Amino acid sequence: MAYMLKNISDAVDGKFLVTKSRPKQAEAGTIVHIMDARKLKNGGYQLDYRVTSTGQNYLIEFATLKEFYAWARPDTFIARNYNSFSKKDIMHYVKVTSRTFQSFCVPLIVVAVILAWVLSLILFKAVALKILFGMLLSIAAAALVIVIYRKQKNGVKMKMYQMIQSKLGIKFK
Repeated sequence: MAYMLKNISDAVDGKFLVTKSRPKQAEAGTIVHIMDARKLKNGGYQLDYRVTSTGQNYLIEFATLKEFYAWARPDTFIARNYNSFSKKDIMHYVKVTSRTFQSFCVPLIVVAVILAWVLSLILFKAVALKILFGMLLSIAAAALVIVIYRKQKNGVKMKMYQMIQSKLGIKFK
């Protein structure tokens, strides 16, 4: 959650990318323009927003700002180029860019390390080889997961730029 509002009124006149669908609200992958925001007496927040592509107005309530952050985030890249992408492309972009080291890498590293140690215990009879192979394979597995994580984060943005460039005639390398 890199983006933090000091006050809910700071969201007014901002364009946000909806990342999580809610019943009777804009779908995930939609760009919305926050028209008005106010704090409620019960401590929650109420927002008036408009879907930029259709002009349809909605009203939504959140108990906390954390709920708002889970529902939408500012994304000027998608807002500027919204018409260049399909809903599927936008949702894949949201999925990949929402990943954090903790949510993506840590579980995969834990599984990879366990598999590395099981493999080393099965393959070698000498204790020293088991330990050495287990440590080396664990380090390699962790490094591979981190490389994949970084490559996917950069790759999804590059793929989106390539979709735009095909319409504009500009080439990104």
